[in-house]
Order: sequence, then structure tokens, then C-alpha cells
Amino acid sequence: MGWYMLRWDERYRLGNLDIDMQHRKLFELVNNLSQMAKIGITPELSRIIEELKAYARLHFKFEESVFSKSEYHNIDSHIRAHDKFIFRVNSFERILEENKEDLDISIIVNFLNSWLITHILQEDMEYKRFILTTDITHEQ
Repeated sequence: MGWYMLRWDERYRLGNLDIDMQHRKLFELVNNLSQMAKIGITPELSRIIEELKAYARLHFKFEESVFSKSEYHNIDSHIRAHDKFIFRVNSFERILEENKEDLDISIIVNFLNSWLITHILQEDMEYKRFILTTDITHEQ
């Protein structure tokens, strides 16, 4: 299978420490899933997908709170992209639970790799200039 591991480099950097650390964690989770998927469909694979989804939700919530503190203008579109991601991951989970034998794991891995890279380099980079001029701290 032609899967590849995501490698963090400076082109993914938005210049906000919290967001950059969260993106690195998403890379790590997608890579963990990629590694586990090579073994096949296991309970661990489901756990990693759930962990990825939970962390993505946390990250999206943080990102969206940052938008409200900045002058970023494309908030609704960005939130829709986040919602579509969660919807897609939910659909993968359903297929994994219901039709394991029909699931091509490489589709999940390739989607996650592609989505994360594209989302950061396109949608997230769009708000970079707005957050660099806004005082943002991590809120938990």
C-alpha cells in the first residue's frame, strides 16, 4: 500500500504556538492511524479513529474561538469544512463497525492525510494574517 507518513515542516506553521502544537498532534494521530492500519482492522484502529476525532473536535473548537477574537471574515465556510471532516470521519466509523470486510482502510488513511495537509495549507493559511495580529491564549 502506498501510504506515507506526514512530516511536519515550516510550511504548515501558522505562527500561533497553540495552533501549531495542535496541528502537530493531528499529524501524530494521523500517522498513528496509518501505522495501525497497516496491521489491519483491529479494535485499536477504532480507538485511534475515535481519539483523532475527539482531538480534532477540540482543535476545531479552539480554532473557532480564535476566529471570534480576530477579524477573520470566512468563519462560516471554515466551520463548514470542520463539520464536513467530522461527518466524514463518523461515516468511516460506521462502516468500520458495520461492514469491516467491505472497508478499504487505505481510503481512510489517504483521506486523512490529504485533508489535513490541504486544510492547513489552504483554509488555515487563509486566517494566518488575522491571528498574528490578535492576542490569543489557549483557553481550557
